[in-house]
Amino acid sequence: MNSIVLLAVCLLIVTNYMANGVTAPELKNLWDDSLQKCNIASSAVDKSFETGSMDPSLVKGIACLYKNLGVLTADNEFNKELFKAHLSLFVDDADQIEEIADACLIKKATPEESGMELFKCSTKKMKH
Repeated sequence: MNSIVLLAVCLLIVTNYMANGVTAPELKNLWDDSLQKCNIASSAVDKSFETGSMDPSLVKGIACLYKNLGVLTADNEFNKELFKAHLSLFVDDADQIEEIADACLIKKATPEESGMELFKCSTKKMKH
């Protein structure tokens, strides 16, 4: 039974990558490139994931990060499927990925506010 569940989760993740036309290594490379382009230290992201709170050094770059990843547009719109694909680099459970996306992709007044809220919400949800 566990094998069937694991297979289903793997298929869902692979289907998600295929639907977005992006593979896991490409997502990882894009993540690393985006951190560098937006002047964000990976240690600051790691610290935020560990503590569940926003590292102050992320405040200026978080909207840049999400825009560069294609998750957030300049028009303040989210790409839910691409967000879920990126999230799958950190979260293995497809149901949890869907839950985080549904709870955290909340449009705020500006892309910067939307990006901040998305990061805070998703790190908090991933912590639990």
